[in-house]
Amino acid sequence: MRVSYSISYDTFVALQPPFRTNEPLGRSLFFFIYIATICSGVGFVLLSLHIFFLLGQSPPPGTSLLRAIEIFGFSVLSMLGAWSARWISSRQSRNQHVAFLRDSYARLHCREQRFVETTDDGLLIGCDCGTVTRPWAQLWTLAETDRVFVLCTSAEVLAIPKTSFSSGGDQTEFRAILSQRLSQNKSVTARAVEFACNPGDWRSASWLQFKVGGSLRAAGFMVLALVMGTFILLFVPFFDPDVRMSRPLVVGACIFVLLLLILAFALRRRTLRHWVPMKVWIAEDAMYVQYPVGECRIPWTQVTRCIADKKSLLFVQSDNSVILIPQRCIPPAQREYVQALLHTKVEHRAF
Repeated sequence: MRVSYSISYDTFVALQPPFRTNEPLGRSLFFFIYIATICSGVGFVLLSLHIFFLLGQSPPPGTSLLRAIEIFGFSVLSMLGAWSARWISSRQSRNQHVAFLRDSYARLHCREQRFVETTDDGLLIGCDCGTVTRPWAQLWTLAETDRVFVLCTSAEVLAIPKTSFSSGGDQTEFRAILSQRLSQNKSVTARAVEFACNPGDWRSASWLQFKVGGSLRAAGFMVLALVMGTFILLFVPFFDPDVRMSRPLVVGACIFVLLLLILAFALRRRTLRHWVPMKVWIAEDAMYVQYPVGECRIPWTQVTRCIADKKSLLFVQSDNSVILIPQRCIPPAQREYVQALLHTKVEHRAF
């Protein structure tokens, strides 16, 4: 079956990798923000001393309330200024990237004359400049939206508009051919697991990830927070020479550091979680995944690690994406087979 199609600008942009607006913080900017954070912590501690004084829990602080507000406000404004400069820089970079994409699309060859054809040997992809055949073993994903079919091979990603088909029957035939080819190597005896993850499943998976590697990152955050809290307490005498080490002083520093930790974890939480019903076949050659809008084949070479406990079975892929299978959905008779297969295919770690 042969389908001719064109590439629109929106489709071309959607096929590009995500644009990273900012590089990691440079050393000088990192230390500037770190010092500004410590100074804002000093201002927060001095403000907390005034609060404890009003509550009758500490003697009157030597620094006036206005001075404490000035220290805290100036430090916060310094951090906001640094982040604003990064935001302005990122906006300029994004505008440059948009201009680059428009120029790249204008120079894209044969964008109105592309075609894809299903053959016995594989997927024939071409244009007026030439053709290339991708063996069916290199087809990894078939997905679709309301407007396009998305095909992912080991070498490229294709987006074929549904308007390129003359009828809904042609779309159905195209979908059926690719689905059959995608799973042609799947053994008829491959074991399937049907499930739909709920919030409790993902909480269990998050705890599993924490036990495996998240605890080290959390420990690093805690060490960094402890160092910051210590520096805050050491910097306070430079702003208020009359201050003495006391419980309100330590409590104020701890509250500030705790608020920073909560903010840091909230900003870093970007896990993409699947909630839709899924069906997974664990076969000898690959994992076959079927979901409402498509299906995919994940070769074991793309699965870097498998971790499991009594509640979760988690597959980590080479692009750091994950597939979660709740252990409650795996029949007991099938669990032993799955575990034996995983020990031979991927690095497996069970608890």
